Amino acid sequence: MTKTTRTPAKKTGKTRTPAPKPKAPAPAKTPRARDPRLPAPGTVLVRPYKGKDHRVTVLEDGFRHDGTEYRSLSKLASAITGQPSINGFLWMRLTEPKEQKAAPAPKRARAKKAAPAEPAAAPQEEVARAE
Repeated sequence: MTKTTRTPAKKTGKTRTPAPKPKAPAPAKTPRARDPRLPAPGTVLVRPYKGKDHRVTVLEDGFRHDGTEYRSLSKLASAITGQPSINGFLWMRLTEPKEQKAAPAPKRARAKKAAPAEPAAAPQEEVARAE
């Protein structure tokens, strides 16, 4: 068995880049502006779903349902329904869905242009031959 040896890497003369300086801590998040569609804090919203009335208390900075606080109605509705993507305002019926435009009529297949019609031949009378 042959033993291989490695030769040390050649130095290229390049210097290492200095380590990046640690970033300053992120400033505290500013509170979000309150959505005008929301009722006043303390309001209890009731939404029946699958035979159960779900009571949601509106808080100053979120919502409470069954002892758990949620920051958005969408997260709350997702937790209740199990759907990963859901509009919380629509689910809680705080807004009306936008009217959808009528679906366009299905396109009909275009009829191919027929060859110009030949003049209709005059009906030929059959002559009965008596034999």
